[in-house]
Amino acid sequence: MSPARIHVAVIAWLGFAVLMAATAAATDATAVATRPAVPSAVTDTSVTTVILVRHAERNDAFLGSDPPLTRDGEARAAELVHVLAASHIASVYVTEFARTRMTGEPVAKLIGDSVRVLRGSDFAAQARRILTENHGRTALVVGHSNTIPQLITALTGRPATFDGGFDPLYVVTIQSGGTTMTRLNYGAPSPPESAPATRAGTPPGAPPGLPGAGMTGGGWLRNATPDSTSH
Repeated sequence: MSPARIHVAVIAWLGFAVLMAATAAATDATAVATRPAVPSAVTDTSVTTVILVRHAERNDAFLGSDPPLTRDGEARAAELVHVLAASHIASVYVTEFARTRMTGEPVAKLIGDSVRVLRGSDFAAQARRILTENHGRTALVVGHSNTIPQLITALTGRPATFDGGFDPLYVVTIQSGGTTMTRLNYGAPSPPESAPATRAGTPPGAPPGLPGAGMTGGGWLRNATPDSTSH
């Protein structure tokens, strides 16, 4: 299959996954509606999806405390728009730092919205905010290597780690039956990083599918890891 056809197929994957989850929820809701009324609470069949990525490549040559993206980072941010175009993103969350804003703003522009800022390290409160503001919808969160794992844990109740690089993409789905988390990669492969020096402006917090897409260049979703967990 040509790279262009692979690109189209994998871009559609996220939208397809969200659509299938919504269809299953609608089917369950129809089944509930046809049953005799019983004196019990109505089951919430909605599905909320949270997609989490680290900011794209930052400019470490920048002399200030809040580095912007490099050209490669800007290209990755543009690729994120293509990857998520069919995912029906409702909200985009970033931190107060330029590198997350520059990564998330192109997606926010796509949906005709502005980015929403997550401040501080109260990840439980951030998770509650995201789920409350996006109940039954899909949200994108752009964070850091030392905030994404904590937020995944707050959303799922399970320990999480960050795999490094700038290309991981995590899909968390939350519904009444539990949560699932799947790890993907998007855009150009990210080379291993050397440990960055501590810099002013580093956010607080302790650092902690789609199989066989065959990425060789350019950029798209690839290497889905069947790391889905539920509880």
